[in-house]
Formats: sequence, C-alpha cells, structure tokens
Amino acid sequence: MKKSFSQGFTLLATLFILIILAMAGIYLIKIGMTQLQIVNYTLLSTRAVLALESALKMTEQNWIVNQSCKDSTYSFEKQAKALAGYEVKINCLQQYQFPANNPTFFALQLKAQAQHGNFGERDYVNYQRSKWLVLDKSASIPSQPLK
Repeated sequence: MKKSFSQGFTLLATLFILIILAMAGIYLIKIGMTQLQIVNYTLLSTRAVLALESALKMTEQNWIVNQSCKDSTYSFEKQAKALAGYEVKINCLQQYQFPANNPTFFALQLKAQAQHGNFGERDYVNYQRSKWLVLDKSASIPSQPLK
C-alpha cells in the first residue's frame, strides 16, 4: 500500500511541474510576440511620419512656386520602397496674405494624415499632423531710398 501511495504522489508532483512549465512557456511566448508587435508598430509609425513629412515638403515646394494650395493625396508605391503602401492626404485649411494689395507675407495652414493598411488589420497605422507654412517675400523686395 505504501508503495502505490508514493507512486501516486510522484505522478501528481510530475504533473504539477509539467503544468507550471507549460504555463511559463506560454507566458514567455506571449511576451515575445508582444515585443515583436511593438517593434513592428514602431516601424510602421516611423514610416508614417516619414511619408507625412515627405508629402508636406512636396506640398510646401508646390505652394512656394504656385502661391496656391489645393487638397491633394500622395500615394507611395513600390518605387518608394520603405514607404510603399502609405497614403497621405493633405488639406489646406487656411490661407492668409498680407497686405491686401501686393502681398508680401503669406501663411498657410495644412492638415496632413498618413495611413497604411485598413482599420482592424495588424499593419494599420494612422498619423495626423497640422503645420503652418510661412513665406515672407518682403526681404527680397529692394528697399526704397529715403527722400
């Protein structure tokens, strides 16, 4: 009798240790997957910021040349390897010119939104930012001599 009781106790102890080790293994796998997802999301977010900054720079260059702004969308395709799949929407919110006659000071408020993937997917990221662009052409106008 004594022999079967000790065998049963050893079996219970072995099962208990196996269950604890299995739970620890599952916990470690979850921690590893969470860290991998954090790294992936950080990379996606950084790329979204870079796509947004690129689109804002292109809009700024276009505004300086044309002195006009219209809402636009930039889609980065396979040629822009790291930014492939990102779409940036730029909205022109406000535009100011001063003075009213022959303006030399220009200001423009932009709202930009960069997006990759679709909502609910693992690779979805959305980043928004507003920016003011200011152009002062008064420095390029030669000053009038005093009389």
